[in-house]
This record gives sequence, structure tokens and C-alpha cells, in this order.
Amino acid sequence: GLGVLPSPDPISLDDPLAKRTLRYWPAFMGLNTKNVPLLDRINDSAEGRLAMGQEIQETRRLLYVSLTRPRDGLIITLEGKDSGGWMATLAADWMLPGGDTLTLPDGSEIPSACVELQADATEPAVPEYTPNWLTIHTTHTAAMEKLQLHVSPSAFLPSETARIGEVIALGERLTIEGEYDPAALGTALHAVIGTLLSGRQDTARVLRDHGMEKTLSVAAAEESANRLLAVINARFAPINIHMEYPIHYTNDNGQIIDGWIDLLLETAEGFVLIDHKASPRARSDWEEIALGFSGQLAAYAEGITRATGKPVVSRWIHFGVTGGLVEVC
Repeated sequence: GLGVLPSPDPISLDDPLAKRTLRYWPAFMGLNTKNVPLLDRINDSAEGRLAMGQEIQETRRLLYVSLTRPRDGLIITLEGKDSGGWMATLAADWMLPGGDTLTLPDGSEIPSACVELQADATEPAVPEYTPNWLTIHTTHTAAMEKLQLHVSPSAFLPSETARIGEVIALGERLTIEGEYDPAALGTALHAVIGTLLSGRQDTARVLRDHGMEKTLSVAAAEESANRLLAVINARFAPINIHMEYPIHYTNDNGQIIDGWIDLLLETAEGFVLIDHKASPRARSDWEEIALGFSGQLAAYAEGITRATGKPVVSRWIHFGVTGGLVEVC
């Protein structure tokens, strides 16, 4: 193989091979490596031993990467029962399972399987693979439930203990023309709120960009945003207002939570979360809808508290179309 002999001097991007040497080891005997005196002399030389040591270190590095990346299960393939070859570089025969359970050096046990495949077997007997997601706070058991690694806050189920707090009526239902996609309308209203908060009067363009210019008038969109902002200033007196605030954290189950908070208010007492929804359903359904997003709001709150160390004092669902602000406790 081809390798580069290192130099103690820092590498220069203008001349990356300066004071360095390319060394090429040709396989001049092909696959034949036994009973070749010249090959034995090369392997026993100082240069040969150094090259072999470097090759072993590189193999270990690659093995570390491949062995530590699997989340649910690891399959190790060998030519025979003897560990040999690349596995021998680890000097860790304990890694090779021999039955249904593998004992780790720390004494803990994980599910395993050992299957010996025969060259003449047309359908080898391979046991059914049932991966188990092992978290950092749980015992390694075969009955452990597999968890999703990356989770969006919107995927969290409603909390069974959540309840409705204060309900604030913001105004009348907006006038909407024709059929529309509630998600698209909600995104448009969200963008209108953002532009007004940033001090720009660009509602017409925002509605056009979202294909909502025939569905919602500029006056109606700005009414939805302004009535929310008026209540925010009067009710919460925010020190700072953050739009599309990102959260990224690992929860106690080892899952990575990624998401964006629609509106985050920083107040003297703590943070206030507001999530926009453009549901066209009647006001009588506000509480039911809001409770349905209690898991999402809880995930947001956990991320904020982990990142800042400050409490989330209240969580709200904003109904932009029907004109309401509903607290979820």
C-alpha cells in the first residue's frame, strides 16, 4: 500500500509533501505471502516492523469507528472460529459471542447470537434479528423497547397530566376566502408575525410567497399578528422576543431532540412559550386541540430549561385564525 512518512514540521498547504516521503509497498508476489524469503526479510526489517505497526494502528482506528457507530446491533463476520486477521489486532476475544448472551468486561450482559455458516448450505439457519436500543440509564435486557434516536418535539404524545389554564380571546375569526391548506395558512401567518416583529411592513409579499394572497387579505393577516403582539406586550412585558428559536438536546432516554419554537418570550420571571396553530375548528374545540400539543410544549420547555437553567413559566397555543391564546399547564 501507499503511505506517507511523517515529518516533525507542521504541514504546509502550499507544499504538503515538504520534508515528507511517499512509501509504496508493492505486492510483488500477489496473494502468495508464504515461503517468500525476500518478503520475510522485508517484514523483519526495521522499516517493515514500523510499517506493520502503523498498519495495525490504522486498522484499530477504523475498527473503533465501525464498532462504535451501530445503534441497535453489531454484526461481526469472520472466516472461521479463530478470531485471526483484523480481529486479532484488538486482542479482544471477549467480543466474539458464543451463545445467546455476551458478557462485557464490566460484567454486564447484552443479547447476542453466534451463527456458523456452511459453504454448501443453501438456506442457513439464521435466527430472527430483534435489535434493542440500549440507553445510558437502563439495564441491558432483551425486553428493552427500541427508541427512535432523533425525535421532533411534534412527535411527542400528549401529556396525561396536562390541563388548561387561562384562555384569552384575541378577537373575531378571520375572514378567509375559498378552500385552503391550514398548514400553509399557518406558515404564512407565522411569517407575517415575524416580519412585523422585525419592524418590516411586508405582509403582501409574505402572503404572495406562501400562495395565500387570494385566501387572506393583508388587513386580516396583520390583524391576526397585531392583536397577538398587543396581548404579548400587555400580558407578559417581554424583555426579549425570539422567533424560530432552535432547541437541541439529549433527554434522559438518550434521544436527541431537535426542533424550533415559534415564539419564545424572555420575561423577568422566566420564559414563555407560544406555538402557532391555524386550525379552522370552532372556539369550543380550543381546549381539546391545545391539550393535544401538550407533549410538544413540554419537550420545548425541557430544552429551554436545560440550555438556560431558567424556568418556563407558561406555555401557550395561539389560534391565529379563530383569535385565541390558550394556556397549557
